[in-house]
Amino acid sequence: MVAHVKSSYSPDIGLPARICEANGGGAEPVRYDCGSRTARWHVELEFSEEKRNGLQLHGDSAAKRPYEHCPQGGFGFPELLDVTSLTPEKPLYADLSPDDLFDAKVGKWITIGDGTCEDRLGDLVFRTHVHWTVSFTRLKGR
Repeated sequence: MVAHVKSSYSPDIGLPARICEANGGGAEPVRYDCGSRTARWHVELEFSEEKRNGLQLHGDSAAKRPYEHCPQGGFGFPELLDVTSLTPEKPLYADLSPDDLFDAKVGKWITIGDGTCEDRLGDLVFRTHVHWTVSFTRLKGR
């Protein structure tokens, strides 16, 4: 699968450290490489056992992130693909009936999974929007 990933980061920067503060100061600022990227990624597609006609996409959470210096709090690509909430966990489904998918009269199916995951940690808010599209095309004579 080819994934199109867009990431952004808005830092909240406080006042500079005084010369003798315990944190030492003097660190060089890092240039963020956030933005849009394209990445190849292994995924698995399956019908859910929990939701009737629920199609789920599962990804490889060990895949390398397409960013070197784009801070990420909470979950994001590639970890977040199949849930819309982490506490409590709510799966992300696309609606597609197996009966419709395997109906020989239908030549092509397009199904969409779309959701937003928002988690909070104190004053911090981590928001990730997920949108995926899968198309199935019937082969001639099959």
